Amino acid sequence: GVSSMSQQVNLECRGFNVADFRIPDVSGWQPSGEAIVAGASPQLYTALALPEILGEMHDRGVDCAISTDPGRYICNYIFYSSLHAA
Repeated sequence: GVSSMSQQVNLECRGFNVADFRIPDVSGWQPSGEAIVAGASPQLYTALALPEILGEMHDRGVDCAISTDPGRYICNYIFYSSLHAA
């Protein structure tokens, strides 16, 4: 995940089926509480072995953590869309 407030890399573990942008994206689109995929699960989880990835990254000196909330902006939109398509 990407956050201007974070000082580390965030490994997202789940995405939410909600697009709720507090500001418009670059094309001016600003959904408010819309489903990303109509009728799909409210949240989806990654199949990646995040604890193992986290350990490998720490071993290599990367400051990172597992995140449980990707927010509801573009990071979540892309992540949920990707999980749904997988």
